[in-house]
Amino acid sequence: MSWIIRFSLSNLKKKPLRSALTILGIVIGTVSIVSMLSVGIGTAEVMMDNIEKTGDVKEITVYNTGDTSRRDRMLTDSLAESLGEIQGVAAVYPVVTLDASFSLNQFETYAEIDGVDIEYLKTKKLYDGDYPAQGGSRPYLMVGMGVKEMLYNWTTDKQYSETTRGKGSLTDETFNISFQGYDYTYSGNVIDYIYDEQTGQSEAVYDYSAEPKLDTSTYSVRLNISGMTDNEYDYHIYTDITTLKRFLKKYEVGGMMPGQPTDNSGNPYSEIIYGKIIVIAESLDYVGDISDTIEDMGFTAENSKEMVDAMQSMAKTMQGILGMIGAIALVVAVIGIINTMTTSVYDRMAEIGTLKMIGSDSEDILLMFLIESGYMGLVGGVVGVLMSWCVNKIVINEYVVTLLGYDKGTELAQMPWQLGVAACVGAVVIAMLAGVIPAYSAAKLKPVEAVMRGQL
Repeated sequence: MSWIIRFSLSNLKKKPLRSALTILGIVIGTVSIVSMLSVGIGTAEVMMDNIEKTGDVKEITVYNTGDTSRRDRMLTDSLAESLGEIQGVAAVYPVVTLDASFSLNQFETYAEIDGVDIEYLKTKKLYDGDYPAQGGSRPYLMVGMGVKEMLYNWTTDKQYSETTRGKGSLTDETFNISFQGYDYTYSGNVIDYIYDEQTGQSEAVYDYSAEPKLDTSTYSVRLNISGMTDNEYDYHIYTDITTLKRFLKKYEVGGMMPGQPTDNSGNPYSEIIYGKIIVIAESLDYVGDISDTIEDMGFTAENSKEMVDAMQSMAKTMQGILGMIGAIALVVAVIGIINTMTTSVYDRMAEIGTLKMIGSDSEDILLMFLIESGYMGLVGGVVGVLMSWCVNKIVINEYVVTLLGYDKGTELAQMPWQLGVAACVGAVVIAMLAGVIPAYSAAKLKPVEAVMRGQL
């Protein structure tokens, strides 16, 4: 066996140019298919990362159907408990929501504050600052990095993120916030005015014997921002749910708290009604079933699973197409191996006959040619994988990423070590398979016939 290996290596050195060209074909085929598959894998990862940035793929957001008159369609603590009992649910986080307008240095936006458990907030990675403090009477806010895109100055027609200050963080900034609440007004006549020397304004005094009327009123407060998430696709404004409840309780009038719905008679519900409930699935496999169960209960369930499935399907299709393109180059390399080994058989007829006459059997001849093919496949595969790594690193992940406008550091081509090993092993196997026919032709030659044909 050892002499066959040494003999095969020496035969490759006899025709270095032919061997080199055959190996070059294998290198090109390996580079093509490995780079194409690497781009498919990397692109799929980039797409999945973008989906995860817009929202956790295991996260399901539950809303009511919009009918605030039905008690059984309200998002309550009892519903949250029921959702937690669904198979595959890892955690449930009720969210108190408050619609409000926000202003910062002449930049404005309209959004909602999401009061949610601090355990959920700590799943968000911070760019800087800290998570909202618990306790106290005034909530601190945690904002998504995308909020900078929402703030707009209608006078200058600019986004806050386009300004010099907007390039930095929102942490430690203060929002001026306005929201709708409730207040009593009096239908009776004004009986007097009281002049306030500090403000320079007169305040009306009503006839308190008149029937009071509950009406909406606008409240304005200033709330500090304690931290900002590192997700540029995060457009939410968060705070601690317990602190937000306590804060809104101060503006409660007649049992009606800002942000809370009322029944058909305009009366408040006896318990907190949540704006939404966030359900976290144990894994992506459970998301579809949990969403279906929630919708069967009469609620709306939103999640990213359909988008994820579509992206995964698209990624698999892309990988298949790119793999087929790379395979074309590999087929050319296989043809080159067959051609090289066939030519080698014809060139070495006398050598084959001599080997058989001194005792080598057909299996030895067959193995010798297969080992030669395997050597070329191994060298071509290893060199091809190394070149693929260089192409991925320098060309695709540097030049192409910049050309397409992706963020620096984006890896559009990713080559797992398993792919590199598989490419090397595959190159050896394919090369040996390509050499089977020429090797078999050489092995079945009779000694005298081989010697005579070699002398022609």
